[in-house]
Amino acid sequence: MLESPYKKKIWTFSGMLYDHKKLFNMIPDLLGAYVGENSIGPQVTESIMLTLNSVNKCFYCDGLHGELARLSGLNGYQILRVAKSEQECLNVMDHPAVSFARFFALNDGFGKAFDIEYTNLIKSEGESKSKSILALCLFLHWRSLGGNTINALINRLFGKPKENSSYFFETLFFVYYIILFLIIIVFTSFLRILPKVPKFINLLFGVTLTFVASIWIIPIGIISYLFSSKHSILSAD
Repeated sequence: MLESPYKKKIWTFSGMLYDHKKLFNMIPDLLGAYVGENSIGPQVTESIMLTLNSVNKCFYCDGLHGELARLSGLNGYQILRVAKSEQECLNVMDHPAVSFARFFALNDGFGKAFDIEYTNLIKSEGESKSKSILALCLFLHWRSLGGNTINALINRLFGKPKENSSYFFETLFFVYYIILFLIIIVFTSFLRILPKVPKFINLLFGVTLTFVASIWIIPIGIISYLFSSKHSILSAD
């Protein structure tokens, strides 16, 4: 597999709290991305996820959403896993949500330029659908940075510590989240044995993942209201 030109992003403590707060607020919109009148559809959803992860480069997200994309019947999903440009992504799924996902990943989901891009998405897709798309981006952003933070501790134990990353924070994060990421590994292994599935099964997978992840997201989301900073602060390899 080709190497991404982008560096793996991980959290600092303040960035983690801020991003959990954002995602906590958007859990209803995240569910709405899978079911209801503002749902996006499995192929577009997985295009969003893989496009964003082609920048953030999380091992766990790549495996999970690669399989979900395959099950949705998305042609060219393997290209999205290693895409190095917006055009490569659009060649697979020509949709404004894909361009937005790429921009989101490159700008970490905040900033004046990002606000302008989100305003343009609203003009194209409408406010309600745009909230669904934003929630999907936040969901993958949360999981990819979480996976990379988990791996930062593992790499540290093998003598490759992350520069400017806290061993204490990595350890706390690992203890809190390792069960969820083990569930993701097991679920991904299960998906590998399945053939292409009907659309409603893909949507069921998305709803299930949202509910399971919310068990971990909600407590930190509540705590984040006391401690979060104004913007996400990230580290990169």
